[in-house]
Amino acid sequence: MAFSKLLRTTLAAMGCLMVPATASASDRQFAYTYNTSTIAPGQLELEPWTTFRIGRDDFYFRTDHRFELETGFTDSLQGSIYFNVSATTEQTRPAGATQSVRETEVEWEGVSLELKGKLSDAVADPVGFGLYFEPTITPTEGEVEVKALLDKRAGDFYFAYNLVGEWEIEFGAPGEAEHEFVLEHDLGLAGYVREDVTLGGEVRNVSLFELGEGFESSTFFAGPAVSFRQKRFFATASITPQIFSISGEEEEEEEEEEGDSSLDLEHHERLSARLIVGFEL
Repeated sequence: MAFSKLLRTTLAAMGCLMVPATASASDRQFAYTYNTSTIAPGQLELEPWTTFRIGRDDFYFRTDHRFELETGFTDSLQGSIYFNVSATTEQTRPAGATQSVRETEVEWEGVSLELKGKLSDAVADPVGFGLYFEPTITPTEGEVEVKALLDKRAGDFYFAYNLVGEWEIEFGAPGEAEHEFVLEHDLGLAGYVREDVTLGGEVRNVSLFELGEGFESSTFFAGPAVSFRQKRFFATASITPQIFSISGEEEEEEEEEEGDSSLDLEHHERLSARLIVGFEL
């Protein structure tokens, strides 16, 4: 497949440019909330991501796959490239049909680039602080995501907080586009069971604003998180069911007519879960 050929070619090209590194693989405690740490200069990692999104008003199951190549530029700056693919199975009713059917669609979700910089350290300084920038281009959308990262490790206790702003532009007919702004708060709390294992949880709040329409919804998710790390490998997973949602006036009226105003099942799923693994190359 063209994608597999592109991935192999990219790996080979980057591998030729990198000096073999001896530093350990990334230490990531949460699947949604980022920490401030960066990998060593010249180190190269491959990180496959899978996000599961389950349940809307009718049957809905979506998997988002991201294949990330990550490298360190300096002791406090790293960059990545992501290849994004999604597969969605949902209950639909084709035009003219009397019964609904389940259909699956696989979509190429474009390419993302990432820059992440660490300005202070979570252990050596009073608090770790970093900045994150990620643009994404897809066949039908453009996105820019910016994060302010905070974290702190004190003994066996670790916390991380992200303030996230994302601007999305969805392209329609020529000269037409829909603009949406996403404001997100991510918080992770964990304890070190061992130096290579953490257990904890994540809380996420995602608020949506549409240009010209104003506030749409603010949705809360919360659930457990676990991570495991070895010298050249790490894995982290989080499960975050939707807890409740606050809607704007128009959205609230529509939900009351449908008889369910506690969850936002138009923009989000009942349950989301993410697994990330990393391999030092």
